[in-house]
Amino acid sequence: MDDQLAITAGKQTQPSLTASATGALQRFPRENIMASRIALTVMAGVATIVAQPGLAEAQAHRGSRDGSVQACSRYGHGCATAPVRRGAYGLEFRMPGGTWVNCRQDCKTALREELLDFWETQRERSGDRAR
Repeated sequence: MDDQLAITAGKQTQPSLTASATGALQRFPRENIMASRIALTVMAGVATIVAQPGLAEAQAHRGSRDGSVQACSRYGHGCATAPVRRGAYGLEFRMPGGTWVNCRQDCKTALREELLDFWETQRERSGDRAR
């Protein structure tokens, strides 16, 4: 009778608690607290990952973890490093004069074409291969 609800005269009554049931009730809240802490920790971790959806995308584009991109010239004009940020229309890198330029699809290529190999890129796009 202790483990089941007693039905008397159409009413349900709670069973009396035995020593073993009382002990289980005292341990149960501690288990809930531990489970709640674990659940909160997991949710905080997931929230951190979800809160920064562009982080993996930005790192894939910029080439390093410190928020910068490095590119080297195809024509021997050296290499350059520029800071990268998330702008209104996607990732952007900063030119030496302070202007932020859209990375288009790839920050590394955009930096090389806009800064290091600017004139060569203009020549290639115009179709003039001379020089």
